[in-house]
Amino acid sequence: MLQKYLARVLPKNSVSNPKGTLVNFLADYGIKQKWLSNRMNVSEGMLSLLLHNKRTWQHNQVEDCANALGLHAKQVVEMIENYD
Repeated sequence: MLQKYLARVLPKNSVSNPKGTLVNFLADYGIKQKWLSNRMNVSEGMLSLLLHNKRTWQHNQVEDCANALGLHAKQVVEMIENYD
């Protein structure tokens, strides 16, 4: 359901932006970190550390994030890698 909603409201190239980060993606589309942390079963503090590359993402966290956002894991990894 979320994936269909995001497909309707997101610009066509929003996820494929080569310099886009996961932090920017969440901010641009009003997705709250609290909502995402609940979907990923991690604390808000841990999610913040992950989003700002202060902690290393585990494979299952990437998968949980991708599933929650209705994206492919590869897209999430690309956005994580784009964070400076």
